[in-house]
Amino acid sequence: MKNLTLCLSSVVIAVTLTGCGGGGGDSSSSAQVVTPQASVTADYTFIVDDETLETETIRYINGGTGQVQYRTTLGPDSFLLTPSKLYNNTWVDAVTRALNEETLTFSSAPGTLRTEILKKVDVSGKDIFSVVYPGYREYFKFLNVNSSLSSQIVQAYLKPVQQFPAGSVCYRTDKTTSSQGYIRFEQEDLETRGSYQDMVDILPGVAADWGAENQWTYRISGGTWAGHEWKYVQFFDQYGLLKDSFAVVNNQGKAYYGEMYDFENYSARTESEKVKALLADTPVQTADYYLNNIMLKYNEQGCSYYNNTAAKALNVLR
Repeated sequence: MKNLTLCLSSVVIAVTLTGCGGGGGDSSSSAQVVTPQASVTADYTFIVDDETLETETIRYINGGTGQVQYRTTLGPDSFLLTPSKLYNNTWVDAVTRALNEETLTFSSAPGTLRTEILKKVDVSGKDIFSVVYPGYREYFKFLNVNSSLSSQIVQAYLKPVQQFPAGSVCYRTDKTTSSQGYIRFEQEDLETRGSYQDMVDILPGVAADWGAENQWTYRISGGTWAGHEWKYVQFFDQYGLLKDSFAVVNNQGKAYYGEMYDFENYSARTESEKVKALLADTPVQTADYYLNNIMLKYNEQGCSYYNNTAAKALNVLR
């Protein structure tokens, strides 16, 4: 995206002969609001950093009849755009809910919603490393990894094999459906070299050039939310795998780069078929082959969440 941003910027310079600026990314975080506790029936722990194994836990109450209330923090330089409102420098109400043990819903702002359909898998007795990092054992053996490497994942790989204890459960995301997405952008994402219309005018040509250079196809969608026009650009390889994406938002006539969230649905089966096609064209016994195999195994075997018993066992990898 950074290279494409530079490319877009240079073209706008030629068109407008105005000042200069640059783009950025999403740096927000959400804080949980203290909610009176009722009878807790399910905990879903998820890994937020694959290197450090830092985790967070979502707690659902009353078997899904209750909800967990969150607030997303937006500073004076942070924006969140939904179809009904542009939020800035405020708290944004967000809600997570379990409809049942294998159906979770996430709302990051009023009017937005993503639903995850999960598969519950008993991982009791299975190799903890291979469950958390599927495909990595084969890859590291191919690389002949040794203790001279300092990566957290490598160090976890070098530890003795340990199994999940009885009662360990993993939840895999089978599919997601998004009824409404949203866009996040920051003040530092402002493209000051031209107006939003300048950017929109040259966007198709630059996207076509960028796609041709990388042998990618591209798709541009757009709309108007809460009076703010936007364009969403996505790039795909020949197998249909998403390679890059970004949004451009019109805020007071200026173009802001941002990131689209929960805009499209996901199917583990569909993604696996794409990666299998990629693997079929990748020479075996190469680093790319093993990396693509990791991508496939994450789609088919990766865990999105762990119950309490399994989550506690993750500490052996630290």
